[in-house]
Amino acid sequence: LIAPSAVVANGVVQGGVIAYLLSRQGIGSGEQSKLIDLLALPTMLYFLWSPITDFFVRRRTWLLLGGVFAGILMALGFHQPHLTSGGAKTLMLISACLSQLVVSSCGGMMGALRSERAKRIAGSFYQAGSLGFGALSVSVLLWLSSRVSPNMLGLAAAAMISLPALLALAAPRQDEIASRSLAETMRGIWHEFKATFLRWE
Repeated sequence: LIAPSAVVANGVVQGGVIAYLLSRQGIGSGEQSKLIDLLALPTMLYFLWSPITDFFVRRRTWLLLGGVFAGILMALGFHQPHLTSGGAKTLMLISACLSQLVVSSCGGMMGALRSERAKRIAGSFYQAGSLGFGALSVSVLLWLSSRVSPNMLGLAAAAMISLPALLALAAPRQDEIASRSLAETMRGIWHEFKATFLRWE
């Protein structure tokens, strides 16, 4: 289930696929690093996405929506004439944000497991899947990049991101656990943040 995020973050963005494609378009290392930093920002702000997946719909629905739409937007980003264009950056950035809903959903679903053994097994598959699918996506996309058009490469990336998200349909159904409103939860997070980072005693 972690595959959509693994492909986006560990494969396309940080795994070297974007950098390689930008090099082929004649973009220097300075501009490459700026774009990669931008697309890596949603991963760095991971804590923002976690509360969202506790509200409105079940976590497996968030996972499904995040994975499928992340793939669609990544394909549209690759479809742009230049990856450094405003349109391409926006589409890929939103794709990276949506992929973080997958991470948050997986974390919440694993946390809801009652068996300690089940949690350990799920955690092992989570870590292995994150690294494994990321590495696999880099190999496949770089191999395809010199053999197919950018549009087809975008479709391949979309398939690797979106199709694994469909496995969320087979995940056990979990109840919506939110007992407080979103505003109340965000206030609680802010108080915890202040207590953790803004205490100077």
